[in-house]
Amino acid sequence: MWFGHGGHGGVGGTGAVGATGGAGAAGTSNAPSGVGGTGGVGGQGGNAGNGGLGGNGGLLFGNGGAGGAGGMGGSGGTGGAGGTGWNATGSPDQNGGAGGNSGGGGTGGNGGMGGAGGHGWALFGSAGANGNGGVGGAGGNPGAPGNGGTGGVGVDVSSAGGMGGAGGNPGAVGAGGSGGAAGGARAVAGATGAAGVITPGNGGNGGTGGAGYSAPGGYSDGGQGGQGGPGGTYGNGGTGGAGGNAVGVGNGGDGGDGGAGGQQAGTGGAGGNGGNGANVNSTAGSGNGGNGGNGADVSQNGPASAVGGAGGNGGSSGINALQEYYGTGGTGGNGGAASINDGASTATATGGNGGKGGTGAQGGIGGDGGNAYTAGTGNVIAGTGGDGGSGIGGSGGVGGNGGSAEINNGLNPNNAVGGVGGAGGHGNDFGSGGAGGDGGDASINSTSSSAHAIGGAGGAGGVTAATNAGGGTGGLGGTGGTATNYGSGNATGGSAGAAGTGFNGGGGGSGGSAYNYGTGNAIGAAGANGASGTSPANAGGTGGSGGNGGSANVENSASIAAAIGGNGGTGGDGGTTYGGSGGAGGAGGTAYTGGTGQLTPGIGGNGGATAANSGNGGNGGSGGEAQVANSNYAYNVQGGAGGTGGNATALYGNGGRGGTGGGALIGSTAAAATVNAIGGTGGAGGTGNNDGTGGPGGAGGTATNYGTGNAIGGTPGVGGAGSYGGGGGDGGSAYSYGTGNATGATGADGTPSDSLGTYGGGGGKGGSAYVENGGSAGVAVGGSGGAGADGYVGGGNGGVGGDAYTVGTGQVTPGTGGQGGNGTGNAATGGSGGNGGNAQIDCADDVYNANDAHGGAGGDGGSGFNTNVGFGNGGSGGAASISGNKTTGSSFGGGGGAGGGATEHAGSGGSGGTATSYGDGDAVGGAGGNGGTGGYGGDGGVGGTAYNYWNNRFAYGGDGGDGGDSQGNGATGGHGGDGGDAYAVQHSDAYGGSGGTGGDGGPGGATGGDGGTGATGTT
Repeated sequence: MWFGHGGHGGVGGTGAVGATGGAGAAGTSNAPSGVGGTGGVGGQGGNAGNGGLGGNGGLLFGNGGAGGAGGMGGSGGTGGAGGTGWNATGSPDQNGGAGGNSGGGGTGGNGGMGGAGGHGWALFGSAGANGNGGVGGAGGNPGAPGNGGTGGVGVDVSSAGGMGGAGGNPGAVGAGGSGGAAGGARAVAGATGAAGVITPGNGGNGGTGGAGYSAPGGYSDGGQGGQGGPGGTYGNGGTGGAGGNAVGVGNGGDGGDGGAGGQQAGTGGAGGNGGNGANVNSTAGSGNGGNGGNGADVSQNGPASAVGGAGGNGGSSGINALQEYYGTGGTGGNGGAASINDGASTATATGGNGGKGGTGAQGGIGGDGGNAYTAGTGNVIAGTGGDGGSGIGGSGGVGGNGGSAEINNGLNPNNAVGGVGGAGGHGNDFGSGGAGGDGGDASINSTSSSAHAIGGAGGAGGVTAATNAGGGTGGLGGTGGTATNYGSGNATGGSAGAAGTGFNGGGGGSGGSAYNYGTGNAIGAAGANGASGTSPANAGGTGGSGGNGGSANVENSASIAAAIGGNGGTGGDGGTTYGGSGGAGGAGGTAYTGGTGQLTPGIGGNGGATAANSGNGGNGGSGGEAQVANSNYAYNVQGGAGGTGGNATALYGNGGRGGTGGGALIGSTAAAATVNAIGGTGGAGGTGNNDGTGGPGGAGGTATNYGTGNAIGGTPGVGGAGSYGGGGGDGGSAYSYGTGNATGATGADGTPSDSLGTYGGGGGKGGSAYVENGGSAGVAVGGSGGAGADGYVGGGNGGVGGDAYTVGTGQVTPGTGGQGGNGTGNAATGGSGGNGGNAQIDCADDVYNANDAHGGAGGDGGSGFNTNVGFGNGGSGGAASISGNKTTGSSFGGGGGAGGGATEHAGSGGSGGTATSYGDGDAVGGAGGNGGTGGYGGDGGVGGTAYNYWNNRFAYGGDGGDGGDSQGNGATGGHGGDGGDAYAVQHSDAYGGSGGTGGDGGPGGATGGDGGTGATGTT
């Protein structure tokens, strides 16, 4: 009495269960299209009983008893089933009635189950829609929501299954109990009642789509799965319903999307799987698997974690009577995104994974992974892309892309890493493997962050069987994700996906690119290597190409960080049986900076090799470009080197071409004179073997400079060795838009042949040079052509000289043509000399230029020895042109090269170059080259034509070259070349060139050659 505690109040009674709703009425028999009635609504659940009052405490010190908990409300009644459609004769479209909705739960009670849809009837009746799940009861602990009803089944030929009902909503979270009543005057105050228990309050699962009608030969799609219900405040979203399976001939139903998660720690619902297709009759355009449902996105504004729902898997395609897949597998659903928007949150955001593509004759595409974002300091885990489905009768499906990862808080210590791309699906013997999905992007958006951004890895390419010649190709590896960083950490591109294997090797994925807007480094990822071809007995497969290297970009003008482009991947080797060729190397990645840090562009990948008869080595990849856009940059800028061509080591194998050197660009007009732009070096050609040709050398890279430094073309690669020597690479060209010089690189010499019965390689072309600024005194110097190499059957031709061009006040010096190679065996032919480069001064009327323009000299032809009958002709001289009202120099065409000597027929001299003057100077055509000495002397070259368009100046045609002397018994000497014509305007003089002297006749009273005809001038 004095000290006792009051007793606990009793628990309230449970409310009664609501009554089941009545069934819908059947369709009326006197209506040809009678529709079944809607099912009745289930009864409302009874309210819970009230909890008992707590007992009184003792008179002095006893505590009052706690009040009793309220009872659970009764569950809502089940909705009534939909009525059946009437089967009236001749009325083909009766539909079943919709299932009734369940009654709501009483306070704290559970929602009832939605009623099932009524059955469709007759030929084309559709199954009724399903009832929706009931809403959970409010108050107390949350009521569990009702699940969506199952879709109705089609009941006759061609009737589709019904769509699954949506999951119900969960009830609200219960409130805390009231505080206990105060005791008497001497009593202690009653304690506050405990808060209501917070339970998840999960959303209901979506209903399963109804199956199609099962009669043979029916065209019946599976029903679509219902959407998952949303979670309560703390609850998880419901899973989407699975798509219904087709029966007979039809497409599988799509899976339902997952329900949204609650706003406080709820997980997004997963998407439902797609239904399977059916195609017993191999009907075109049918039997496709259903698509997987998408996982639900989740966005949290508080401290809780966020987890996106996973995407559902795609359904399989149909199988015909022969147990062969027919149709395309369904696409996997995308993973849900996860976002945390609270800057104080330490929780993790996890994107949902993408669903897998379905299996089919053609594999389905994998779903994309969900993105992950946080404004807080927790981790981000981006979703993985789903794998592509297997192609049982063809090609595999493409893998899904990885999700992106994004951090927007400078205090976050975690790296942002993009999601991994899904793997490509497997292909069959003659189908291709699916391409791997691309890696997800990664971004750190805060300038105060020190963490790193790393792109996601690309998915691996799918594989194919490799037992058949002419079979499938392995899948291309996925590209690595792009990385972006605004802080002090690095930005690193994602790794490239590996190539898939097959009869022909798949190509390697390209490396991810990197962009740094802060102060860290930018690092492009390397390209993956190509897969090798396989070697069945009757033919060899081709190696896959190497992937390109990722670019690297430093975008902050105040940054001293480095930009490093990724290297290109190596081409895969060819199969070792007949015709297996190597794959090409990938290109190197570009390196760019707007700051002052060093650049390292990527190197081109080497071409794949081959040991197969008649197989060719792969070409080398191009070098990456180097680009600068900062006037304070202090280093030379050079493009990346080209990759080496692949070697061919078996009969009739040709070496691969060397890769082109990367370009170099200085984009600032204020860049220092000590900073030069230099093109990258070309790669060497691959080796050929046993009646094969060595690969040509790669061209040097182009250089462009807008500053005060020079532009210098890249050095070319040498040709590969072989029975036929490889040609030399072309020299790189140069463009100066500032005030520096432009210098083209010399072409590489050809490579001699390494066996009897073959030809030497030709020389490479010289690089051209261009000065594009009218205020520049910079000099333009074209590169000379490379020399042709000697060969037993014939020498290689000389390379053409590079052009020289200016719009400024400086000199122009074009390159000379390369000399032709000599023929060293019986009946061999000497190579022709290369033409000289052109010279052009092309000034605006207010630009002064007093320099002459001389066309480049043609290269001499190669000689023949022993009892050779062949010869090399001399190259033509280059043209010269001057224009501009304030130019005072004269134009001189380049001289033709001399013809090569030979035991029998010597080579002719090259023609002189044309000269044209629009300014205050003369025009002088180039002299023709002399004919070569031989059994029969070679003819002299024709003199160059001259054109003068300025008053009171002169035009002189070039003199013809002399004919070559004859050394053969009774053989005739060479003819002298004709003189060049001359044309001038009125008040100017024009003089034609003199003809060349004929060559002496051979021993035994042979006749000498005729002299050339002199030309006349025309005004």
